[in-house]
Amino acid sequence: MRHTLCGGQYAERRYVTKLHQPLFRTAVRCHIPTVTPGSLISSQIRRLLLSCVAGVQGSHHLLRLIIRRLGEFRNIMPPELVIPMLVCRCASAEIEFCKAAFGAVELSRRTAQNGDVLHAALKIGSAMIMVHGEVPTFASRAPQMDGSSSVVIYLYLQGVDAVIDRAVGAGAHLLLRATNASWGDRVGRVVDPEGHVWNIATRNHEKDA
Repeated sequence: MRHTLCGGQYAERRYVTKLHQPLFRTAVRCHIPTVTPGSLISSQIRRLLLSCVAGVQGSHHLLRLIIRRLGEFRNIMPPELVIPMLVCRCASAEIEFCKAAFGAVELSRRTAQNGDVLHAALKIGSAMIMVHGEVPTFASRAPQMDGSSSVVIYLYLQGVDAVIDRAVGAGAHLLLRATNASWGDRVGRVVDPEGHVWNIATRNHEKDA
């Protein structure tokens, strides 16, 4: 089993020699906000990393080291947090769909020896989802492709019509066109290529007014 972050392998401590500040800021901006409240980033996390890491020789190693430290952040994670885990026939295809349709950022992935994705974490806006491949040891299976999934993911993004167009272009099937709903959202529904159903919405400020 192989763990990767941004396509690379874990860095070893022997590579750590000098802190690369621009890469550190990128790591904090792209990865850490999904794990801990934003108010703690500049204090607890920065202090922890600076105490554990003097720096890196070759800037790419710092991102590999960040993932080794995530276990140490458990004491400052929110006490309540819901993260959807999407079980898929082809997890790698779901990852690419989420990137193309929703602008998702891949935070980490775990792969089998044959290269199949077993598990991945993605960030969509400020939210986080997990993508998991079907495996014999888990009973969970991907939903049917007909839009009958009992779970609907309600996703808020700006520009709902454009997002739905991108989703369809990435392989989703349109179930409901975007309309202005009575509760103040402009919302439409798609089923993605792995059978997961998404309500894609933008707050309709004109309706709220």
